[in-house]
Amino acid sequence: MASQASQKSQANGGKEDGGMDTRKVSKEEAAFILGQGGKTKAKLCAVSGAGIELQEFKGPGGVATNQFNIKGTPHQRKSARKYMEFVIAQRSGPVKIANPSEHDDLTLLTVPADTVSFITGSKGYFLRLVEEEWSALLFFLLVDPKRPPAHVDPGNTNTLAIFGTERSRRGAELKVMAAIEMKQPGHFTRTMAAKESADEGFSTDTVHIMEDDYSYALGRGGTTRKKLARASNCIVEYVGRIAFFCGCKRERSNAKEYMKWLLMQRVGETVRVDHKGRDDVTMVMVPGRCIGFVAGHRGCNLRAIEEETSTFCFIEGFAEDYEDHKPLLIFGRKEDRSFAETLVWERISHKFDEAPDYGHGGKGKRSNKGKGKGKDRGKDGYGKDYGGKGWDNNWYRDQDDGKETREKPKDALSASIDISEDDAAFLMGPGGRVKRKIAGVSGAFLDLKANRMEIYGTADQIARASKYVGLVMAQRVGPVKIEDAAAHDDLSIIEVPAES
Repeated sequence: MASQASQKSQANGGKEDGGMDTRKVSKEEAAFILGQGGKTKAKLCAVSGAGIELQEFKGPGGVATNQFNIKGTPHQRKSARKYMEFVIAQRSGPVKIANPSEHDDLTLLTVPADTVSFITGSKGYFLRLVEEEWSALLFFLLVDPKRPPAHVDPGNTNTLAIFGTERSRRGAELKVMAAIEMKQPGHFTRTMAAKESADEGFSTDTVHIMEDDYSYALGRGGTTRKKLARASNCIVEYVGRIAFFCGCKRERSNAKEYMKWLLMQRVGETVRVDHKGRDDVTMVMVPGRCIGFVAGHRGCNLRAIEEETSTFCFIEGFAEDYEDHKPLLIFGRKEDRSFAETLVWERISHKFDEAPDYGHGGKGKRSNKGKGKGKDRGKDGYGKDYGGKGWDNNWYRDQDDGKETREKPKDALSASIDISEDDAAFLMGPGGRVKRKIAGVSGAFLDLKANRMEIYGTADQIARASKYVGLVMAQRVGPVKIEDAAAHDDLSIIEVPAES
């Protein structure tokens, strides 16, 4: 029973006591609610949204008293108290829910009685995993969790209670259904047809998965399924060969579209996406020579980026047909896409860093290994010095002491220029040489990200780099005109005979 403090809190909306309820418990109950390593208490906090802390103090006559302090909104505290009572009830035997319809945070799932032990797992291991993944509370009604029946009538059923938010309950329910379907194929899906809900809000769509597609759509350890779910923010679960998509209409639509593209890639079909107007995608134009490096062997590098950023990525078209540039599409939430885009550009930059500086003298790569090698790489054939070790925007020259460093200076000024996709490819140039040339001539640090060129350096370096970027972009569409040549102190003009 709740203490008087708890009842007072309810009567006053949790205002007088600062939004805190209390629940006195015995020493044994306290240990049961805490759970091993505090896992049960953490679960109750996650499901209810309330803060729960154990307080030990001396009561009347010096008797040790244990009390849980429950903090949160009135609804959170009410949920936490209810869940605590259910957990405590499991200590002494089966749990009963008198009026299930009174609980708006409850889903009841009917399961075959002979799958209860399988679903529960050793010492409740499987149910605990589901609870942890979905922040839900699960337990069987009228089944003693300490002594589940070993032999039952296959025709009998038991009821699994699932508490939590609507999304959490649905995710946990589908996870359990998938396990039961594995134990008894066809139990849920034998007569199930594909369907698409017209509801704009939270609902469920189902799609049949062909046998040949199933393993690919699932991925090793379910990684592909989880990737689609994370990127679309939709619940994606496979119950047998039926894919369940749960979320709002936009989430369900995105998840199904991602799966369609994924399965097209499996059979070698070219995927073309009309990404204009979509707000769930970021496109990075990857230079042809970098495609293999960015994707990795059999896509392992992209898979690692997806795993780290919770996105869904693929190179539009075939990664093997080495065009000048190919679009890499990144799907997911905005912040996740930004993270993935950064990782992609890091790999592109790393590839350019490894490239030898063709046509500028010197031996070997930029690693500068061995004495005397590559001494003159910073000069062109006419002795002009372009900033030391080649035209590479990743080398920034400190004008005060002449030292060079990989990182842009912390105290450097910055500016950015918005550019089109076509201009981005033109500014990058074959092997990134155009961008490196601009960086070498201006002395600035250039970083090309999607449709934006970021420039770092001193005010003069930024001004020069911005001017050179504008001139290069102008060359893409036609002849370049310089109105007042005398105003440029970094310009020399050579008259070239037309016939030469």
